[in-house]
Amino acid sequence: MGQAPVGAARGDHVSAVRGYLGDPVLQTLAAAFAVIVLAIVPHWSSPAFHIIAFRLFMPPLDVVLVVLGLRAARLHGPERPVRGFYYSLATAGAVFAIGDSIQAALTIAAPAEHGAVAGIAQSVFQITGTCIPLVSMLLFPTGLNTRQARARFWLDAATVMTATAVFIWYFSMSRGAAAGSAAALVGSMVESGSTLVAVFAVVKLLLGGRAPFTRAAALAGSAGAAIDGIGKAVTPMLTDSHYLNLLLALRLLPAVLIAAAPRLQELGIRARPDALVRKPRLYSRLPYIAVAATNLLLVWILTGEDMDARQWVVLSGAITVTSLVVVRQLTAFAENARLVAQLDASEQRFRSLVQYSSDITMIFDAGHRVTYASPALEHVLGYPAAGALGHYGWSLVHPDDLQAGQDLLAELADRTGEAATWHCRVRDASGTWRWFEVTVTDLHADDAVGGIVVNAHDIHDARQYQDELRYQASHDPLTRLPNRSLFHERITAAASDAEAPGAVLLIDLDGFKAVNDTFGHHVGDALLVATAERLRANVRPDDTVARLGGDEFAILLPRGTVPVAGEVARRIAAAFADPVVVDGYALDVGASVGIACGPLSDPAVLLRDADSAMYAAKRQGKSLASR
Repeated sequence: MGQAPVGAARGDHVSAVRGYLGDPVLQTLAAAFAVIVLAIVPHWSSPAFHIIAFRLFMPPLDVVLVVLGLRAARLHGPERPVRGFYYSLATAGAVFAIGDSIQAALTIAAPAEHGAVAGIAQSVFQITGTCIPLVSMLLFPTGLNTRQARARFWLDAATVMTATAVFIWYFSMSRGAAAGSAAALVGSMVESGSTLVAVFAVVKLLLGGRAPFTRAAALAGSAGAAIDGIGKAVTPMLTDSHYLNLLLALRLLPAVLIAAAPRLQELGIRARPDALVRKPRLYSRLPYIAVAATNLLLVWILTGEDMDARQWVVLSGAITVTSLVVVRQLTAFAENARLVAQLDASEQRFRSLVQYSSDITMIFDAGHRVTYASPALEHVLGYPAAGALGHYGWSLVHPDDLQAGQDLLAELADRTGEAATWHCRVRDASGTWRWFEVTVTDLHADDAVGGIVVNAHDIHDARQYQDELRYQASHDPLTRLPNRSLFHERITAAASDAEAPGAVLLIDLDGFKAVNDTFGHHVGDALLVATAERLRANVRPDDTVARLGGDEFAILLPRGTVPVAGEVARRIAAAFADPVVVDGYALDVGASVGIACGPLSDPAVLLRDADSAMYAAKRQGKSLASR
């Protein structure tokens, strides 16, 4: 999440350099360059031999550029702009090979007439080959997606290009004008224009958000282009001098570097597939370097002029002020970059925490529409986070739980910044209702949030476990009926209406002990389960059937009058008139029912009266009795 340690980054660079030095292709190029340099630099042979050796070495280098360029292009198959750049580089190598081969043949045929200066045919092919990757660089996408980034790019590019134009005009155009011939002036203009275009292509890639080459490949290619430009500039001056052999070696070096660039690209990408991924830079030093260079050129030009002390003071002051402004600006940029890096690190930590959090975080606007949803929404509920944006935030909450949440929000409206929690059921993508603990915080007053923050924690499994524990504590494990404790709670709840009458029935099986003694406890347990089913089948939906213990059962009839209780008791007695079939045995058991009716405010009295009535029925041999 933070920056890599300096030691680790330094180790990566050392490892990369070792990989480049150990590459057999680069070693072969370096060895071939060393051999040809040893052949042409010493003054043991004639200038004609030096020039022929130089010309013969160039076409193979061009072929190497073609092969390595095609390999680098295939390596970037899915990345169309990058692939296109290396195809253009391979095409340029093929065009160079044609021009260099023509020049080599002419030089071998007439060494005296075709020296180190390129002929017309070679110049045409060189210009054509140079234009091919240059066009690809000009068309390469910048990767700048915002208006501010594009505006910053064009301002910086304009600064650099203005400084470049000043230098080119001074050193090239003025020289052509001084030559006095129209041809020299036109040549200088063409050369200056092509140089400006080339500089803009390089500046575009340096200032833009994307580039088609790794740092090593860019360094080799840029160095090769710079040395080639210097070599072409000094060639007319050194062709007839005793430095010709050194000039030829200087002209060979850029060809080797440019041919090695696609191989460096291939090695860099294989070592680090994300090598072309750039972190966006907040600022570039290139425009400020251009400003400094222009000031130096101005000072250098004015040293040859007759200026007095006042003029020099003004010039020095202007340059000093400009320099101080540049330094201040760079210092501010560096501080901003540091602060942004810290902010990015904090944001990355936050995103990592949210990304892998199992809690759902959402933000609702004033209309309770979703403006943000964390990735956990998809992990936990199965809904894509992006798909939730703009939808009503509470649409997934169970209707029976929604009112409690709305009441909670109404309370929070007067307590901005405070949080409140409630439990509710939420529907997941499969349609299942899951329990969540939802914490709501109203942060409309916070400009950084401007909405309601909702944090939802899945408690479904814990809730089910707690419900199961409560169920086990309040129900008979054999018959799944309420136990004595829950039965008393139901009576207490029903007694809240003091005016409502009620009735309690106690049921005891006749002959249960004999069943246990004769057939075993497993048959007795099955008989109790069957009894519970018959009791449930003969009561009203609001009535409660409970097992108090052993073969003793109880029924609570809220709002049960004497006629209602008698009717229920008769149905139960009739239900046990038929044998109960258990485990293949037809068990002829009966049920004694005791009935007690009256206010539910004193359940102990009702249970005592029902118990007395039940035992009275047993003694009298009847199926039911009442008190």
